[in-house]
Amino acid sequence: MRSIFILLFLLNIIYAKYLSNESCSECHEKIYSEFQTSYHSKTYFNDQLHRKIANKVSKKSYKCAICHMPSANNLDDLISSKARPDVKNVTHSDAISCYFCHTIAYVKKSHKFFLNVKAKQVEGFKPSFYGTLRDVDHNDKHESLKNPIYTKNVCKGCHAYKLNDYNTTVFRNMKDGDNSQSCIKCHMPKIDGGGEKFNRKSRMKHSSHRFLGIHDKAFRATGVDINATFNSGNLNIKLKNKMGHPLIIQSARAKFLKIDAFKDGKVIWQNYKDNPSEDKQGYFSSFYKKDGKKIIIPNLATSARFNNIDANSTKVLQYSVPKNADKIEIGFFVQFAKDDCLKVLDGLDKNYTTPQLIKRVKLELNKWYKSKVEYQYFGIINIIKGWRVLMNKVVVISLVLSTLIFADNAGKKVFETYCWGCHHQTAVAFGPPFAQIAKKRSADEIKAMITDPEAVSKVFGYKRNAMPKLKLTPKELDEITKYILSFKNYKDK
Repeated sequence: MRSIFILLFLLNIIYAKYLSNESCSECHEKIYSEFQTSYHSKTYFNDQLHRKIANKVSKKSYKCAICHMPSANNLDDLISSKARPDVKNVTHSDAISCYFCHTIAYVKKSHKFFLNVKAKQVEGFKPSFYGTLRDVDHNDKHESLKNPIYTKNVCKGCHAYKLNDYNTTVFRNMKDGDNSQSCIKCHMPKIDGGGEKFNRKSRMKHSSHRFLGIHDKAFRATGVDINATFNSGNLNIKLKNKMGHPLIIQSARAKFLKIDAFKDGKVIWQNYKDNPSEDKQGYFSSFYKKDGKKIIIPNLATSARFNNIDANSTKVLQYSVPKNADKIEIGFFVQFAKDDCLKVLDGLDKNYTTPQLIKRVKLELNKWYKSKVEYQYFGIINIIKGWRVLMNKVVVISLVLSTLIFADNAGKKVFETYCWGCHHQTAVAFGPPFAQIAKKRSADEIKAMITDPEAVSKVFGYKRNAMPKLKLTPKELDEITKYILSFKNYKDK
């Protein structure tokens, strides 16, 4: 009887304890490994940029703990300046922990931000963990329950919006009425394998806990499309935000265009000279003022301005570029700590201060179409103006048609060699028709799917992948991509 009493006493202590991330790895080894590579595992102690900003706001209180250290067992003390982050306290060092995210009962809207309301745990009993799984396994550490907020509102608690004490927007990621479904689809896609070490239910998939985002090179390239045209010195760039949230959602960051125009290999024009912020239309960021004066840290801002692109929206930018340019390179970059931040934060690692490429496109322009000397090559420089214009158009059309015919034939040859067994140009076969692919995907996405179908299918959210990895030469890859895109305007008869 005495031994039973002692056992019950020990169980009471165990179940009343906080369950650390590491303790979760005993059963969820794969998910724990994924989580450790994610930015949800970053906290005050190992995220240098966050720590410096938090200290700049206040060296006494740590109000950021609400979202960045939410499992802290002294959260109120951290917020009210009675305590500071302690690396030896596991409820601090676990960052946005497994325990926190899986014990949210519901999400409540307040004026300044959404609030995650924690489930009340009964002391002496196993804690209840929430998720979306059906027919869950039972274990000796926690109960597993299904909660509808985990498909609707769970991301809102920290990622929806935030206002400072002056009712100024610090960031806004979601609009009223938005839910977490699109967040989960993109940032937690289903991947192969069960999430438990002992997969008793033989689950084929689990939700990735890498929380892929802007810090992942391949993932960030899928969030935007860049389409550019150049005509008589006018460069038009269509920048499409394909994400389910605005282009800019973090006040410390900037995203910007870097455009270089070349003539015979030399740069003859750029969209900015020294700093990307010189290009007012191509520099996307947030800008804050306090009583009309510019400030960097937004916690004291009384007004804010954003150069941004809304979710699933397109912005057209126009530039005047020298007409004799024969090549234009357009790069889109992210800088995790923009130059304004560097004025108040020193000693940041290079990965925060060095711009990181999101996507790049190149326009190779027809040199013969650009200069008076090259017009002479076609023997029309001394012909009357009307004939010159006419002949130019004829030559342009002829060359374009010949190029298209050559590209079509080359691409068709690649198609017949590698793709014929599963795809048709305009009809559904084992795989989707080229006409359908061309309307949904950019050239970069098509190339990525051909070269690494397993990884890209997960990014696209496909439940399975049946496409083999094709080993094409760079030339063959370009040819088949152009051939697929040639069916973009196909219409069923």
